Amino acid sequence: MVILNDRKSGISAEGVFGDFLHYMLTKINISYTIVMPKDNQWGVYEKGKWTGLYGMIYNNESDMILGPSAITSERKSIVKFSESLYTDEAAILCAPSRQPYYKDIFAHLKHLDHITYLAIVASTLSVAMVLAIAIDMYLKLNVVTIVLMVYSIMMVLFWIDINKVIGAYLVTNQAEDVIKSLEDIVDNKNIIPSVNKGGIFHYYFNNKDDPIESQIWSRMVDHNNQGIIATHEVSGAAFIDDIRAKRRVLISVMSGVVLNVIKFCQTDPKLNLFISTN
Repeated sequence: MVILNDRKSGISAEGVFGDFLHYMLTKINISYTIVMPKDNQWGVYEKGKWTGLYGMIYNNESDMILGPSAITSERKSIVKFSESLYTDEAAILCAPSRQPYYKDIFAHLKHLDHITYLAIVASTLSVAMVLAIAIDMYLKLNVVTIVLMVYSIMMVLFWIDINKVIGAYLVTNQAEDVIKSLEDIVDNKNIIPSVNKGGIFHYYFNNKDDPIESQIWSRMVDHNNQGIIATHEVSGAAFIDDIRAKRRVLISVMSGVVLNVIKFCQTDPKLNLFISTN
């Protein structure tokens, strides 16, 4: 949560995401201004037109919408013109990228040492052989049959488990470049995860030292090398204008005073952040 307090012409932010925001402001030196959206809406569906949050991305005025904002049954056509990048207590809707991006389906395998794979195969075969011998002594079945059966079952279970890692990597491995400073950001002692147990952020902060998890989360960026973090309940909008790229990125906020999304860019040190009070 970030509580925004308007003091003179500046804004002060408090809370866990406030610490994150302050850290990012220092890190990449961005500026921000409070503004009101022109239509004062956030996605009203009327006569086939979209306004506010969804309207900006539908009309290509914005690159992305962050945060699980409400979508009624009439608005479900949003998925027809947007691309969902990640959902699990965090959601991203972004316009389809016009730039080609690199995807390596075997990239997740490259982060493990060859000894790891040898250990996996050896342990799987060893357990299978022990079980096969034990079963053969009592059930009098063919050892080879038992080995193949147990080995197949264990490999299926193994790939079901690692499939989550593969899926997460394929989803997040869509950026042309990777933000290298994510670990430095997370290691900031002032940033404390205030999330529900079992959520993606809780899971990440508990596993951030794992090499695979670190690589996956370091690629939590969109096609234009933008990094994001999102939470719940959205009723406003925040905008970041990238002066160099001459484009606008749309970010969700909660009630105009509680910022639910932190967005950062490694490549452009000068951005203007506009937070809607809606």
